[in-house]
Amino acid sequence: VFPQPRGQRAVAHKGKSVSFLMAPTALLPSEPPAASSGAACISLVAYENVVWIDALLDNALTLTGAHVALHLNALSEYDTFDLERWAAMERVVLSQQRVAVSRNTGSILYAHLINARTLNASFPTTCTHLVLQASNMAWVRPGMDAEVTRRHSFLTDDAALANVSAASCSALYAGRVGANQICSAALRSPIVQHLARKRGLWTWKAHEGVFYPLAWVLEFGAALDSWAQANRFNVLEATPMPEEFWLPIWVLNEKADATPAEASGPQVAMRGPED
Repeated sequence: VFPQPRGQRAVAHKGKSVSFLMAPTALLPSEPPAASSGAACISLVAYENVVWIDALLDNALTLTGAHVALHLNALSEYDTFDLERWAAMERVVLSQQRVAVSRNTGSILYAHLINARTLNASFPTTCTHLVLQASNMAWVRPGMDAEVTRRHSFLTDDAALANVSAASCSALYAGRVGANQICSAALRSPIVQHLARKRGLWTWKAHEGVFYPLAWVLEFGAALDSWAQANRFNVLEATPMPEEFWLPIWVLNEKADATPAEASGPQVAMRGPED
């Protein structure tokens, strides 16, 4: 059971909006991961207090065999003692580049991209797949590692929408709060239009627990960084909810040959409440 988060200075995540000014910065250099027998690694993006971070890491290290990259919100402050303690944990690496993360902006996705490159640099022969973990989710039983490498990608054919419009998007996702406004804003976004240009496919997926081959995430990160710099586009402040649109849309349009296997076995993770 996870402890309730306690008060901490300058925190920002779901339910807490923090404004900031930061131009997009270049990600760490990326190369495809070296060949290996295949292993899932976790990108964990968090902002909470020390007790909560300890619980997240203990949960991930106990119920999975994954290596974990931890991105800590630049708006959250931690003692050097705790930072060094986490960095010394087996199978854990701290991302040294930290950005200010705020709700519903590209900063969430960007933090995961930083983690992806940190994992690739730190464990180049280990990580073949990347699982995105938010700090409001926990693993509830073992089995994630084998399922991720078996399925390859969480996306299936039924995830793709062709010739999508604001009306059809709103109707399909009517159960989501603010679906009409979010669909309209996402479809107007120049980066979404760019990512979907090849096949015109579109989707909207919660990012907690999704997984892809690490090479795909690194390729996407490089493409995003290049486009953002060329178009003077601020990734960190982009809306709405880039973590739920950009990467899956890019995968659907750029990885047409991807044929993930169907899910099998019981649920291995659960997402907590929004706030």
